[in-house]
Amino acid sequence: MPLTQWIARPLLLACLALSAVAATSDDGQGLDHTYKANPNGRFAGQDLSGADFSYSVVSDARFKSATLRGATISYAVASDASFDGADLRGATLRYSVLTDAGFAGADCRGADFTLSLLNNVDLSGADLRGANFTGASLGGRFDAETLYDETTTFPKGFDPVAMGLTGSKTRAAAREK
Repeated sequence: MPLTQWIARPLLLACLALSAVAATSDDGQGLDHTYKANPNGRFAGQDLSGADFSYSVVSDARFKSATLRGATISYAVASDASFDGADLRGATLRYSVLTDAGFAGADCRGADFTLSLLNNVDLSGADLRGANFTGASLGGRFDAETLYDETTTFPKGFDPVAMGLTGSKTRAAAREK
């Protein structure tokens, strides 16, 4: 089954659920944000460790410098969202639409982006060590400050060196010189 069908079906179900549930904007308090429409949400700097944004719409939301350790943002639409400088260690972002999202300087160690759409994302300066991008559509902005290691799983055909990422061993060797 094509990647778009893997993602489109759950997202369609999420949209149907959103229409059946009172889709009101949440004030950012609490950890259960499932099946909520919260476009333009303002979560910057908040501690959302363990929060659940599954099946939610958080497009254009601002999570800048927020703590999202162990959070779940699966089957969600978070296009144009800003996760710049956020702590996403161990977060689950599976089967989500994250196109045009910003992750500049984010700590994504151990985050799971399996089968997500990450087209035109900004991952400059992000720490991707141990992150899982299996089956994801991954493209956008990377730089020499974007870190990965041998435990980072990239989609087939993605070459981190050609994209300008720096392996953690490469950086350590450069410091020793």
